[in-house]
Amino acid sequence: MKKVNLFAIAAISFSISTFVACTSVEISAPDASYFESVVNESPSYSDQTITIAEEFVTAYEASVQQVSGLQKSVAMVNPYPIITVLTEKNVYPQIILIDFGDNFTDRLGRIIKGQIYLTKYSSTKKTYEFSNLFVNDISVKGYRTITVVVKGTLNIESKDTLLFPDKKTSNRHLNRTRTWIDNNGTEYDWSDDKFSLTGSTSGVNTKGETYSTIIDNEQPLITKNGYKYFVSGVISIITPKGTQVVDFGDGTEDNIATSTINGLTKQITYNW
Repeated sequence: MKKVNLFAIAAISFSISTFVACTSVEISAPDASYFESVVNESPSYSDQTITIAEEFVTAYEASVQQVSGLQKSVAMVNPYPIITVLTEKNVYPQIILIDFGDNFTDRLGRIIKGQIYLTKYSSTKKTYEFSNLFVNDISVKGYRTITVVVKGTLNIESKDTLLFPDKKTSNRHLNRTRTWIDNNGTEYDWSDDKFSLTGSTSGVNTKGETYSTIIDNEQPLITKNGYKYFVSGVISIITPKGTQVVDFGDGTEDNIATSTINGLTKQITYNW
């Protein structure tokens, strides 16, 4: 039986499930780039920061030494975040502090300051909550909760608000269900597994534009670990200027999809 760290998989690949779409083909009034710009503010700040936090916590938990009652606070290699377990070991809820300090630079070159509190309520539920967190001087507030519904299925809910230096704000509420569907014939290796995504998001961007996204329950988004594009599934992006429906095809591993905007369908190519 393959052993899978579902929480880690959710964090590592969660940003792709927010549907960040960079296209090389424009579609007229409004075009595909308009829909991309409406929905793409929150994921790059909140989701990617949680992914980084999860990676450090996972590494920490794999190597930590125990000291009487409490796990010691460590920074694995400066200037990495300091991980501190604030509660007694093996007791729920367990609270872990991920402290980025005031000068942590991630692999994308962004400066992250502040803290994330990780609360593990049980072996099947945990929440990340931002505390005085800034990414490139943009304030990030909110949380993400990950719950194992049944073995192989996660529910992911997040709410976040961004406050920019120019005082503009944006907010987003996301609810996703992620289901393991295939191991690709490699029982002990989750890195090439296949997952389906369903759910929706809603929010308001810095221009005051409302938006929502809905994944077709009958045609969920299908993603394969180790491959950065969706291989099939349909998602709708709804904005004040219209609706874009993106169809990722029949399962072929490529960077091509079809986009339908206000009745006009064209092929688009992803390059992110």
